[in-house]
Amino acid sequence: MSDDLGDNWTVGANAAFAALTRGADPHTRKMMLHRRLTALGLLASHEPLRGFRDIGEWHRGGSETFLAHFSFLGSASWRRYVAKAIVAWGTEPNVLGRSWVRRSKILQRAGVSAAPLRGPWEGLVFQPFVPKSLKSKFEGLPTPLRTHWQSMFLREAAAVGRAGFQPVALGYDYRADDHTIYLVDFGSDLGDHVPDTDYSDLTTTLAARWINRLA
Repeated sequence: MSDDLGDNWTVGANAAFAALTRGADPHTRKMMLHRRLTALGLLASHEPLRGFRDIGEWHRGGSETFLAHFSFLGSASWRRYVAKAIVAWGTEPNVLGRSWVRRSKILQRAGVSAAPLRGPWEGLVFQPFVPKSLKSKFEGLPTPLRTHWQSMFLREAAAVGRAGFQPVALGYDYRADDHTIYLVDFGSDLGDHVPDTDYSDLTTTLAARWINRLA
């Protein structure tokens, strides 16, 4: 985006909203970004969009996604998000995206700290950025704090199982900030969802194994 909107505006040529804004003049790009962020529920309709910055380009996030980071300035402060491009084989991306959003909402209603997922739009889903992987969060912590975070992880894992999910793995699908552990991936590693079924024994066992591998 050209400099006439100021330093708060940077839209990359190969980033989250590049296809939406390609070829538009800067002020039209601003309008299009505001409209799309509002439609996705990332920005309230009454809020101005005072800045937008792409943070890097698309990169592989896992077996089912590519990731691109961006931040935007609404009425108060900058907010950072992750766009996830769905690349799983055999299913139309928006269909899979709707499934991921539905699964995230099931977990939230069950009391799991699941990072909110928005979309899908053009094969993309969007999620607030959570700064640290769970592995990096645990590394270097003194024993009392490490025990606190491990206990939190085990509680979160049990809640996933009580919600009726039977994951194939746990640990790498979580991230953490200064206060909370968040489940951020709602794809195939989360396993099937079987309502009214308790898999907490399975999920706590998987979490305990993951913790022990870090020791």
